[in-house]
Amino acid sequence: MLRGYATIIYLFLYAPIALIVLFSFNAQQRQRFQHFAVLWYGKAAHNTFVIEALENSAIVASTSASLATIMGTWPHSPCSGSKDRCGLPSTA
Repeated sequence: MLRGYATIIYLFLYAPIALIVLFSFNAQQRQRFQHFAVLWYGKAAHNTFVIEALENSAIVASTSASLATIMGTWPHSPCSGSKDRCGLPSTA
């Protein structure tokens, strides 16, 4: 019973995404699927707004990934436990 509910929920979540991906390869603008084509991807590649959005997304993604890596590894660095190991003067 739980597996059936999980299947319904996954279909509810992922079926629209699959349809968007499928119809993004449609050659027509209408809902009827004619044949596979990459026409819309070519138009998107020449759109300056799409290119700027991709550049901004890449900047945000690389910055957040770098900060998360630094913040995640800092507690495990040699400097995190004692100031003596980092060459900093001890306050005690």
